Formats: sequence, C-alpha cells, structure tokens
Amino acid sequence: MAKEKRRINLWATIIKNQDALHKFLYDQDVVYITRESIPIAKYAKKANKNIKVIYHLHGYLPLSYNSISIFPHEKTMKDLSKVSTYIAFKNNPINGFASAAIGKLITWYARKTLDYVDVIVCVSKRQKEILSMSIPFLKKRLTYIYNPIPDDIEIQEKLPDDTPSFIYLGGDSLIKGFEVLLKALQKLVKMKVSFKAYLANRYSQNSIRKIHDVANSKNVYVVGKLGRGKLKDLYNKTWALLFPSIHEEPLPYAIMEAMLTGNIPIASRVGGVPELMNSNFLSNFLVKPYSPEDLLKKISFIINMDNQTIKERSRVLKTHIKSLIQDYGPEEKLAKLFGG
Repeated sequence: MAKEKRRINLWATIIKNQDALHKFLYDQDVVYITRESIPIAKYAKKANKNIKVIYHLHGYLPLSYNSISIFPHEKTMKDLSKVSTYIAFKNNPINGFASAAIGKLITWYARKTLDYVDVIVCVSKRQKEILSMSIPFLKKRLTYIYNPIPDDIEIQEKLPDDTPSFIYLGGDSLIKGFEVLLKALQKLVKMKVSFKAYLANRYSQNSIRKIHDVANSKNVYVVGKLGRGKLKDLYNKTWALLFPSIHEEPLPYAIMEAMLTGNIPIASRVGGVPELMNSNFLSNFLVKPYSPEDLLKKISFIINMDNQTIKERSRVLKTHIKSLIQDYGPEEKLAKLFGG
C-alpha cells in the first residue's frame, strides 16, 4: 500500500504544479521521463505539441501497477491483473485488495498517458517484445537500449571462500523465486554436501521459520538488507548468484553485478536474462523457471568446482559483461535518441 501511496502523492504533486511545468516545458525540445513520472508526458504535450517526449521504462507499469509480468508472458498476460492482486494480497493480507484496487486505476492512467509519449525506451529485447504483444498500438514507438554497467561494484581481484558459497538477493518475494529456492535448498541439505548460502534482503518471521525448517544455520545465513559496501564484500567471497525468478525481468542489474564480482549467475531463463548470459559457458547456467530440480542441478555443478576455477572464471565473467554492454554502447544510443 505504501508504494501506491507514494505514486499517488507524486502524481498529485505533478498535477498540482502543472502551471509551473507548462512554463518550464513550453520552449523545450525534449523531455525525458522515467518510472512513475509518466504523467509529465501529458503536460509536456499540452505546453508544446512539438516537444519530443521520451519515456524510459524499466518495468511493466503500463501492464500492471506493481510493474510485473509473470513468465511466460504469452500465457499469463490475460490473467496479469488477477496475478497482481494475488501477489498484493499475499504480501499484505490486510491491505492487499485495497492496494490492488488503487493499483488498477494507476495502471489505467499510466497506459492512457502513453498517448502523449513519442518514444518508449525498453531495457531489453524481451521487454520490448512483451510490451508490443500486450499493447500493439505502441509497437512503432518502442525501442530498446541496454542499461549501462554499474560503476560501484566491480571486484578487481576475486577472493572466493574455500567452501562453495552462494548469494541470493530476492528476499521472500514470490516472483523472485523464494519458494523455488527453498525447495532446492531442502534437497541440497539432504545431499549432505558442504556449502554456504547467504540470503539477503527482507524476510518476514514466517519466511525465516521456513528457512530454518529446511536448512540449519551452518549452511544458510539470513543476512538481511545490505548496503553496497557489505554487499560487495559478500560478493567477493561467494561463488555464484542464485536467481530463480519467475518474473519476466527486463534487464536485471543483479546479473550484471554478479559477473562484475566474479559470481556465476545461476538464473531463470526469463525476460532479458538470456540476453546477458549469451555465451556458451553462461548458457549452461540458465535454469528452467519454476524448477527447483534444475536449480539444484546447476548448484551441484558449481559445488563440484574449486575456488581456483572460480577465480579464473571471474576474469572471464567480467570481460564478458563489460564487452557486451560497452560494444552495444547504451550511452551513445541514448544520446542519439535525444538528438534525433
């Protein structure tokens, strides 16, 4: 509910200050909008019908108020509203339905405002494809530009732990694959192999109990929400990122960051993930969505490596992701969009 309130407050502020926006925008050539600031598009066009409105979309706000798209979108798109309501209720049983009701109005308004947008920038081919099939009239206005490389997380010299170690960043989010992860960890513990799994982000008390039910504290550590410095330190000693998402992730920074820190991403074949993991080596670690068995198989493959192999692979991973993004040239493509 808090997220919806923040969005409504932002939109109310934009509407309240439309006269000031008009004065500011009437002689501008281009306006660049991101995320929830989409209502500005309407007032930009009212101020100057010739202004070029660029909307950089990092999620799926025009499709669902919580910006999600469940894999595979081709099968779930008709029920996306119901899925969004279910997730809202699961996350907050008390305010879930109210949140969903407000959210539907937000989605309706966001989609209606797209009429005033000239170019919609997606962050992956797959995100563009999903929006094209869901809102066909937008097709000619859609393009995609990959996100640039994060500049605050790269590790120069990898120092992996002696014990096979994994990091998971999704918290107890259903769409980030928490339930899939739990089933895989339960099977892994029964194999009686040596490993460590660090579970970052937010977890309810009920979720923590579930974690303790399937694994003991010697194997699995709930480390909570981490700042960038502590996250980087943890990345330095872990071997692989666990990313069992069931969401059509547009272009997850977590996958980029894993490679920049020498962590092999074990990731669901969803959204823009395969576009980042498009090498012969990395494609071996793409996981079938919803499958704890496939996730476990990839985890076991990593466990059978040694930390020297991880150190060697870390250099390959960094080279791959940096070359992929730098060769694509997102900054140049975005600059060209402004000047075109």
